[in-house]
Amino acid sequence: MLLIVALYVNDLLITGPEGQYLTEFKTQMKKVFEMTDLGEMTYFLGMEVIQSTGKIVLHQVKYAKDLLNRFKMSMCKAVSTPLSTGSKFCRDDGTAKANGQFMQDPTETHFTVDKRILRYVKGTMDYGLVYMKQKSMFAWNSKQQVVAQSTAEAEYIACAATANHALWLRKLLVELGFKQVKGTLLNVDNMSTIAIAKNPVQQGTSESSTML
Repeated sequence: MLLIVALYVNDLLITGPEGQYLTEFKTQMKKVFEMTDLGEMTYFLGMEVIQSTGKIVLHQVKYAKDLLNRFKMSMCKAVSTPLSTGSKFCRDDGTAKANGQFMQDPTETHFTVDKRILRYVKGTMDYGLVYMKQKSMFAWNSKQQVVAQSTAEAEYIACAATANHALWLRKLLVELGFKQVKGTLLNVDNMSTIAIAKNPVQQGTSESSTML
């Protein structure tokens, strides 16, 4: 029986198959520590969780809103990338010094970069993950922020993001003791996208490569 316990300061997250083993663990913990059972997880370390019969949705809308409100940028205009193309930074860039707490000699340029990152956060408010409780183990669910020039390009961008997440999830499963022997199947219904993904040479000359 596998029981996973995630501990952060005084926050404790317990996950595992429902049953007597899980109940007994919580009972034993309450005997030793003063703690409250909050039931099914809905919020943990800035991550919001929506659980239903067929899926689990993860997102961080509240955390993003709180972050933007903290720095008075809730009304800022969103951008699609955290940094502008060609940005270069150095300790002394010639711009005026800024008053930054916990930083050594920050300049106005450095603060401009920070603001752009917050604007990027504003543009990711609709991002999230959907884990399916059926044959499809997971699915990527997000609003695409990049303006694609074609259907093939849009699907290639989505495939790249999904592949990255699949690799992360496979590594996580290995750490939990579930080594993945078979490859992860990625279903794509666009033949041009499949051709681009299979041919590294074609990626260099396609419009899709400019978006990644």
